[in-house]
This record gives sequence, structure tokens and C-alpha cells, in this order.
Amino acid sequence: MSKDAAITAALKALGSNDSQVADGLIVLGSRVTEKGGTFFYNDATSHDVPLDNLTAFRATLQKEKGHLLPRAFESGLADRAFIDGNLRARQELLAQVGELEATRIAKTYGLTGLGDTRRARAAQTDDIKRNGETKNPWANTPANTDERGRYTASALTRQAQLVKANLNGAAEIAAAVGSKIGDTTAQRRRA
Repeated sequence: MSKDAAITAALKALGSNDSQVADGLIVLGSRVTEKGGTFFYNDATSHDVPLDNLTAFRATLQKEKGHLLPRAFESGLADRAFIDGNLRARQELLAQVGELEATRIAKTYGLTGLGDTRRARAAQTDDIKRNGETKNPWANTPANTDERGRYTASALTRQAQLVKANLNGAAEIAAAVGSKIGDTTAQRRRA
């Protein structure tokens, strides 16, 4: 593998677009060396950072050459687009980052992609309801209840997170197994 191919592969793996990769080839080229078949970026403190260690390489680039990485997006825009279901915000995000990156961001919100017009919290609720008792913190399962049928601390924490994120969705999830928000014990006893 050539030096240019190694730089290109590393930047692409970090999500950089074509213009960032082209710029990276110019900017990083003189500071990348090969040692024993592995390519290293010599950072500002003269440390060799392996290009195949993406975590370390990303951290170094964020400090020194942030323009070569995908932009950190204003969380407000992505939240408005995917949590609030604001289609104008989705359109603005699409214009800023392109379809592939916008789809990737949508998937981080639990949606199937950019075309999934559900709100992200609704997608989470649908996923829990679709997977039945395996993900439902109100379900009467050994993972959620003790031997007396009381919810465990872990189940109560997951219930609180769902209620905080989407009260109506949490009520639907609880009702799917015959419970309601605020119950301290599961509705049916284990046999």
C-alpha cells in the first residue's frame, strides 16, 4: 500500500469527504512515514501516531488538523430534525452534509435512514414494542424483577429514561405488558 492510499483509507474511515481527503493528501503527506509496513503520522509533539489506530489518529487530527475531519454538527439541528421530526431541519441538515452523512446521523437516532419520517423517540418506542419482553423494562422477566416480582434498580432506571425521553411512548410500552408508569411490581407473577 502506498502512502497516499494509507492516508486516503484512514481519512475515509474517519468519515472525511473527498475534498477533505484531497486536502489531507497535501497537508499530511510530508508528515506521514512508513516503518515496517505501517504508516505513521508525526504529530506536533514528534510522536508517531499509526494511521490504522483510528481513535488516536482522530484525536490527533482534532487537535491539529480539524478541517480534515467531518464537521461536528450543531446538535440542535440534528435534534430538531430527528427528535422533533422537523422536516425543514432535515432538509437543512441534508443541504449541509449531504445524503450519506445525513443518513448516518439519522441512524444514530435509531431511525432506519433519512427517509424514516418518524420522530426518533417514536422509533425507540416502536423498537421496544416490536421486540416484546426482551427490551421492555416493565416486562415480568428475570432481568427486570426480583423473586417477589418487584422491579430491579436497573429496570427502574431504564423505565425512568424512557419516561423522560417520551412520556406517551413509555406509557404505551408499559401498557404492552399490562403495566403502567409508576408500578413498582410487575403485573404477572413468574411461575
